[in-house]
Amino acid sequence: MLFMPPASQARTVYIPRVFVPRQPTHSVTLVDALWTVVGVGTAVWLAAQGFQAIVSEPRDTYKYLYLHKGRARHGGITNNLARREREHRVRWRDGTIHRVGRRVTRSSALAWERQHGF
Repeated sequence: MLFMPPASQARTVYIPRVFVPRQPTHSVTLVDALWTVVGVGTAVWLAAQGFQAIVSEPRDTYKYLYLHKGRARHGGITNNLARREREHRVRWRDGTIHRVGRRVTRSSALAWERQHGF
């Protein structure tokens, strides 16, 4: 709300105190500036990580080993462990499939499969 002065003080304009920004009581130190930069840098990094998670390759591929009588008969990658176990049971009856690690991207699963020679 603007206060209207009397006619004798017409040249002076009064601005209510709520519109005047608070003035700093001390000068900005190097530590304060560094904390501000670190805070902004952290926010930018977190935003980039979130964006990367949205547009990155999905983690929908399992790495597995098929065990029969205590021995690893086969290993590989799949996106459906139950189906792959049924397929292996045609050749090795009574075997079980064991997942290795967590779900990963298709490209990293293929690299794991090449590395282990399956």
